[in-house]
Amino acid sequence: MSNIFAQSNLKLIYTISHNNLQKVAVDNLLNVYSLTDTEIKKYNRQDTLFTRFSELNYGEIYSADFSNPMRITVFYRDFNKLIILDNTLNYLRNPIDLIEDGYNQIHAVCSSYDGGIWMYSRENFTLNRYTINFQKDRTVPNLNTIIDPELEVVSMLEKDNKLYLLADNGTLYIFDIFGAYIKSLPIGIEREFAVFSNIVYWLKNDELNAYDLSMFVERRISLPIKGVKGFSLHSNRVVLLTTDKLAVYSIEN
Repeated sequence: MSNIFAQSNLKLIYTISHNNLQKVAVDNLLNVYSLTDTEIKKYNRQDTLFTRFSELNYGEIYSADFSNPMRITVFYRDFNKLIILDNTLNYLRNPIDLIEDGYNQIHAVCSSYDGGIWMYSRENFTLNRYTINFQKDRTVPNLNTIIDPELEVVSMLEKDNKLYLLADNGTLYIFDIFGAYIKSLPIGIEREFAVFSNIVYWLKNDELNAYDLSMFVERRISLPIKGVKGFSLHSNRVVLLTTDKLAVYSIEN
């Protein structure tokens, strides 16, 4: 199976101690991010804190998409607020109030190509794509014919011309960037997943599971530390999160 771990070793670059991180991320420039319920911190390629962002008025951060490090999408689901940040974690535009703009029960949001945004509404089981100016340019209706209406979409990701929707039963639904349904994978993902080089990665029992979308092969990858509760990966970087530390590794061939 071809993937970024094949015949490779993980070399520890640095660790950061913590006691309240909820998520980690790495972008395509290999910057590392740590997230609490209300704060995002950005680190450069070493362990230097570059900048931080905090917003206390909208509740907890539900999701943050770092696919485009120049346009970071932060979603506050409890308050139906959407914030777009630049690469210094400053506002690119005023926060978007989804309720005021007529969007109710938005359950998942992710970045899209050309600065766009995807949003999934459980109110009418509709997937919508918006342009960089937040103008609707695509609608995919009647997703309840594909995704069981009793299920909740907990996260989304656009990657390499595909859109991935993860339901709370662990099934991954795959669409193309025009919203056409491709297939579903009932592979037991728990909220967090990553896609790189046409391979889907997710955590399970202190291992990374990897499913090759081209070869239809699944494998498990042992991790160098135990108690991993979150991860992110891109290119030759892997970031692992435990209850008390963030650990950044390079992938050595």
